[in-house]
Amino acid sequence: MTTRRSFRLLLLALAYLIQETASIKAANSQTTVGEPSFKPGISIPDYTFSEIQYFPKPSVSLRDFRGKWLILDFWSRNCAGCISAMPGLNKMQEELGEKLQIVLVGLNFSWAANREKKENPRLTGDDYTRSLYAKIRKRSKINLPVAWDTTLYYRLSGSGGVPYTVLIDPAGKVRACATGLTRTQVDSFMAGDNPLVAEYPLAGSDSASNGFNMWKPLLVNGRDANGGSDTGFIYRSLLMKSNYKIPPMSSFYFDRGTYQLLNAPLWWMYQIAFTGQGWDWTDSIRYGNVYYNPLLLTKDSNELRLGEKYCYSLTLNGIQNRQNEQTEKENESLLKRSLQHDLSIAFPYLATLEDRPQLYFRLVVTNATKARKIRSLGGEFQYFVHKDGLLAKNVSMKLFLGRLLVNSGLYARDYISNETGFSGQVDMKFEANMSDLSDVQKGLAQFGLKLQEGTKLMKTVVIKDSDEQ
Repeated sequence: MTTRRSFRLLLLALAYLIQETASIKAANSQTTVGEPSFKPGISIPDYTFSEIQYFPKPSVSLRDFRGKWLILDFWSRNCAGCISAMPGLNKMQEELGEKLQIVLVGLNFSWAANREKKENPRLTGDDYTRSLYAKIRKRSKINLPVAWDTTLYYRLSGSGGVPYTVLIDPAGKVRACATGLTRTQVDSFMAGDNPLVAEYPLAGSDSASNGFNMWKPLLVNGRDANGGSDTGFIYRSLLMKSNYKIPPMSSFYFDRGTYQLLNAPLWWMYQIAFTGQGWDWTDSIRYGNVYYNPLLLTKDSNELRLGEKYCYSLTLNGIQNRQNEQTEKENESLLKRSLQHDLSIAFPYLATLEDRPQLYFRLVVTNATKARKIRSLGGEFQYFVHKDGLLAKNVSMKLFLGRLLVNSGLYARDYISNETGFSGQVDMKFEANMSDLSDVQKGLAQFGLKLQEGTKLMKTVVIKDSDEQ
């Protein structure tokens, strides 16, 4: 993906986040977005869910759960990972019974609600999310209660983004704030241990409130330091553990020849070091040729997957402000060499880039007559992939497949190859649980299409323990 496109996407994401934060602050003046209000080890405040469904009572207080373990799993209708995790949470609830209570907390983000209202003026954001959960519950046989609340989420996290899971012990203390919890991790917490988890980035979205400026190199202010100004260097690379002041994961270049990667797990650091900007379906060079996830051949992969988050900052005269394809390639080459070198010194791993067979999807035609219906009749461009269906009108096949992969539960396969023989604009509409592959297949079958699994060689980052080289 070109950096100009990455930069535009980053700005859009920040705009959405700022807009959402502003709306929450306006609605609840007591909520401060910045340093997290609650962290592991702190007692959860008494809070009442005024509306909870599929539960014995219409409302419930967090205090009512004292004496058992409690998981609050926050989700939104636009989070495929959240929805795909629900069957596993349901199974955990069934197996642990009275020891544990899992409550799903449904979020209604204003920007998504506005988009849906434009698509269907009679449908409110709340109605959409509630009807979606009712369908998921029926199709996947989910028996978990769901509370409808957004305020507690911002009080707990101090930021925005899902999946977000909070584990609370029987005494009412927060034990973990994570992007998800496995049964093994929950069992370990119950046994009195503190296992590694994929920690949620407890960071404020308002940089001014926590003193962090995204547009400066890390840990510099341009002030006098020991030996001169702390910006008076020709070359500097810095690798540090993240903290709550730093915003959620992002990577970008900016003026003065600086690249920064913020709040990233260690596996992603290695992915950037060997593949550059990583994975994106709009990137015709990497997409389908470079595998998104590294292959971890280490004795213990938890540190790479679930351990500390890190930040990397690189400043050198050789980095040019990105203006054309040639300078982009030069900058990326400099970044990869520097980051590979720094990672090899800081961590006990040996990483290489190798050709490895990986699973992917092939979109094929099973019924030529039905498949003719996908040819677009023209008209206004429309494309919405919700968790209970898809609407595409006058959309390119490339965009259709890319968004299908990203906005559904299919992203685990990393790549969809168009093998239909058709590359023009398409029209398509069907209802399906987009987190369920079998349901998506039924929708595609209406148009004579099918996703078939295949394997192909892709460039893959392979990480081993350094003592095995």
